[in-house]
Amino acid sequence: MLKRIGLFLLTNILVILTVSLVLNIVLPLLGINPRGMWGLAVFCGVFGMTGAFISLAMSRWIAKQAYNIYLVDSHTQDYRSREIYDMIVRLSRKAGLPEVPEVGIYESAEPNAFATGPSKKKSLVAFSSGLLNSMNKEQVEAVAAHEVSHIASGDMVTMTLLTGIANALVMFLARIIAGIIDSAIRGDDDEGGLGYFGYMIVVMLLETVLMLLAS
Repeated sequence: MLKRIGLFLLTNILVILTVSLVLNIVLPLLGINPRGMWGLAVFCGVFGMTGAFISLAMSRWIAKQAYNIYLVDSHTQDYRSREIYDMIVRLSRKAGLPEVPEVGIYESAEPNAFATGPSKKKSLVAFSSGLLNSMNKEQVEAVAAHEVSHIASGDMVTMTLLTGIANALVMFLARIIAGIIDSAIRGDDDEGGLGYFGYMIVVMLLETVLMLLAS
């Protein structure tokens, strides 16, 4: 579970930093003051939720690339791998999933398994080689059932909604704090301050720290 959540959160942070950079560039071009309280709140809400769902949409691809997962199916030559796939097919039907998740295996001595994906129709269940080598068939099936239950319960979507709220708060607070810092170091003649690029850098640093705390 920690790998599943960690991958999602890492992707989310990268997406939010990218969205934040676009936000700081596009809004002024549209004549919108990104430091205005109400406009800022609305745009942080929209972009925060958008960032979270982009992260969710990318979650399967990110997991495959990060762990070098190789997919198995009913045509895989290795009997143990086919057995794992057949197990997921059976559990998916029992859980009422509309589609069988992709099934993958990755090399790692650490016993672990996780499920991810943007929807019940587009999901992935992955097992580490360490888990498959250290557990018997009944134990692996218990772990597999647990991961399939995450998909059936829509846990990733629930976490995405919560993350979207956290994103919005993080983006909003980062800009408020950056604005306070900018005002504090600005002279009485309204000279100095962070400047445009300084403000952007401070905002992105604050977002990174606040996002880690929010996570």
